Amino acid sequence: MPNQIFCRRIKFFSLALAVFTCGAGCESKEIAARNEIARERIWKGEKSHVVRYPWQEKLEADTLNNNPKQLKRVLSMSIEELAHRLPSFSASADLNMLFNRATRRYTQESQMTLKVDSSANFHFMQGSGFDGQKFRDDVEYILKDDTLYVRYVNGPFRLKEALNQPVDNLRELYAKSIWESFEPWLKFLKLAAPELITASGRTAYRYNISLQIPENAAKPLVDDSNTDLASWHEKSWPTDIKGFITIDSETAALLAATLEIKADIMDKKPQPTIMQYAMHHKLTDILKTSAIEAPEKAIEEYTIIKNFRGGKYRRQDEMPEKDENSPKRDNDD
Repeated sequence: MPNQIFCRRIKFFSLALAVFTCGAGCESKEIAARNEIARERIWKGEKSHVVRYPWQEKLEADTLNNNPKQLKRVLSMSIEELAHRLPSFSASADLNMLFNRATRRYTQESQMTLKVDSSANFHFMQGSGFDGQKFRDDVEYILKDDTLYVRYVNGPFRLKEALNQPVDNLRELYAKSIWESFEPWLKFLKLAAPELITASGRTAYRYNISLQIPENAAKPLVDDSNTDLASWHEKSWPTDIKGFITIDSETAALLAATLEIKADIMDKKPQPTIMQYAMHHKLTDILKTSAIEAPEKAIEEYTIIKNFRGGKYRRQDEMPEKDENSPKRDNDD
């Protein structure tokens, strides 16, 4: 009996050793095969398929009419990614919105320009006009190396340290406005088959845009409890959409776009507010944009504060230093 038990144990350990040896050998063969493939790829100069940054991703520019996810990816491309795909360019956009509500007519217009050079410096300007008023320059930002220059409503340029400012947010104002023009209507856009053209000196695909009402789309209910025009996107229903987008064939960058929309805002009985919206965007001087220049004059940024005795407003750097030994007042910070 003990001999039988001993023999069974010998067989068990022999089988386990055989399985372990085979497993290790199989694993070694698999690893060796993967290493051999990697070595061949390196010797042939093939690039790895791993995408570390958005601008390294290969985007198909000629399939947007059948790929909603890719369409959203292209239309929402950031300026940071665009500047990596096209290292220098100039961009301009016009946005116009008109509301007709009974006897009231309200218009809002906006113009933007953006210039990016090969050193990632940028110059952004945005102006606006309301109800036919004269256009004014609302904001202007210039990033030159590590210095940010800011100007509001035609005032003087103020100099700020770029490292302490949300520079990325300022640079993305242009791309954000373009994306927000498309986003509310994305499910209503119908793209025709692409047409191969030349735009801004580059080979590109042009898609004509028209209106398409999805089968599962529900028309907003009329609600006149809130007449705030700021909530138009929640109650709007498009009645006509037309325009086009032009996509760079190599980088899938949005070279040009026109979007014209007519919509009813379901906020009034019996007749809703009618909205008309138009957006025009274009890239120029691609890979040819000159270097961004700093403004000739700029004043240093400072903080205006009021002293503890309620006197006149003074610059922070003009305030006397506090004496730690002096008694602290209730209204003294």
